Amino acid sequence: MKFKHKKITKILNRYLYFLLVGFIFLIISISLLFVTYHLEEKRKEGSIYLNDLIKENTTDTETYLDIKSIDTLVATSKTTKGLSIYIVNDGQYSYLATLSNDLYEEIKNSKTIPYRIYGISKPIYSDIKNIIMNAYNNDESPNNDLTDELFLGIYGGIYIDTNYEPAYTFYLDLSAILASVIGIIFIITGLIIKIKINIQLKKLNENDIANIEKEIESDTTIKYPKLKLFLTKNYILSLKNQIKIINYQDIIWAYDSILKTKGLITFKSLIIMNNLGKYETIATINSFSKKENQTLTAILSTISKRNKNVLIGYEHAKEAKALHKELKKKAKQK
Repeated sequence: MKFKHKKITKILNRYLYFLLVGFIFLIISISLLFVTYHLEEKRKEGSIYLNDLIKENTTDTETYLDIKSIDTLVATSKTTKGLSIYIVNDGQYSYLATLSNDLYEEIKNSKTIPYRIYGISKPIYSDIKNIIMNAYNNDESPNNDLTDELFLGIYGGIYIDTNYEPAYTFYLDLSAILASVIGIIFIITGLIIKIKINIQLKKLNENDIANIEKEIESDTTIKYPKLKLFLTKNYILSLKNQIKIINYQDIIWAYDSILKTKGLITFKSLIIMNNLGKYETIATINSFSKKENQTLTAILSTISKRNKNVLIGYEHAKEAKALHKELKKKAKQK
């Protein structure tokens, strides 16, 4: 059974808003990833071959290197986990390059030779230089002395650091992740609302829905659009997050419940208990608003007028629960 009234269906279809916003955020996420990819490709196109930078002794410049072989592990970084410095070769010259464990394995297993890596040019630090020179000079083979001049002749004074990403890459990737998370949350929220509404619609009585449709435009119906609440002649219609139709004659007890945060009253909820002992929240307001507090009082007043037997206020808690037990006993006896 479905509602046909435009005002009701408009509220019930608000799950479409969540789905729409969710898909918009997912599109934004995909767009950001595309922008990142485009900028990365453009950055690679503008990179300069490492050997050319060594000749000009140019550091802190985006560069690339075509590796044909990885010769020797020189050192492993103590500060960056999984990052090591290797001696690599492009078929003509030897170079120093930082490679992560994953990149090292990727190069080793690659069927594409040479394998191109990208990074930024950095000056070779003295401690790395000393490791290489000591390794050469401690070798017992003859004619093995490696001087500073010879070191520069073999490796130059610059290495390629592949553990480099422009700042914008991090922020674009982070923005894409956040957009996708927000999008997924909105979509899931929309689907949950839709599922709840469908479940409630299946439970509703056809006569109740038909009567609500007739009463909704009556002069006696009180409407609270912000609360998505309608008080018709015979029913309470609540459309907040899910659909609830409550006959006034089924209500035993109605009261406002206070939610405190750090000792301060922040929200008030209007709760009813029906003749089956089930509790339903039909409205929640901002307690700091005088107008909304008056609205809550007005709703309770309307309920009491349309069912003279309803207990109004939390002070009737014991009486309401006792009445509920009595109704339960009568129900069992039938």
